[in-house]
Amino acid sequence: MNLFDDAGKALNDFGQDAGKHIGGAADEAGKHIDDAGKALNDFGQDAGKHIGEAVNEAGSLGQKASEDIGNAAHDAGETVASAAEETAKQVEAFGQDAAAQIGPALEEAWKHVDAFGQDAGKQISAAAQQTTKWIQEHPGETAGVVACVVAAPAGVAAAAGVLHMVGFTATGVTAGMLL
Repeated sequence: MNLFDDAGKALNDFGQDAGKHIGGAADEAGKHIDDAGKALNDFGQDAGKHIGEAVNEAGSLGQKASEDIGNAAHDAGETVASAAEETAKQVEAFGQDAAAQIGPALEEAWKHVDAFGQDAGKQISAAAQQTTKWIQEHPGETAGVVACVVAAPAGVAAAAGVLHMVGFTATGVTAGMLL
């Protein structure tokens, strides 16, 4: 036998001996892994029961919350509708009261405006009659007053025409018109 044969035989013997020990250890580990798998399965089933109960409880709570929110919204709508109805009643009552107060006040004001108009008409008529009488009694003075009233605008109009003729315009002096 040579060296490689002895080494091969030793490795074979070592493998046989290791297989005996490893096989038992692997078998033992398999049992523990199997036990762990069963425990995990039991835990999963138990957790599933509790999770299912929790999901059902959450669903019940969700329905209850939905009902509570719906009831609150309904109550809020009734409150707003009631407030709007009361506001409309108050506005209508205010309008009725204001009309009852304003109507007589307007009637009284109209009486005063009418009386003022009547009195002003009488005063203006009297003044016009007095003016007509004065004009008939003083024709010379009337002509002088009219001449003074007409002279100012006529003088302005004439001055504007004369200035334009000698070269003055709205934009300035026209070239070549002045010495």
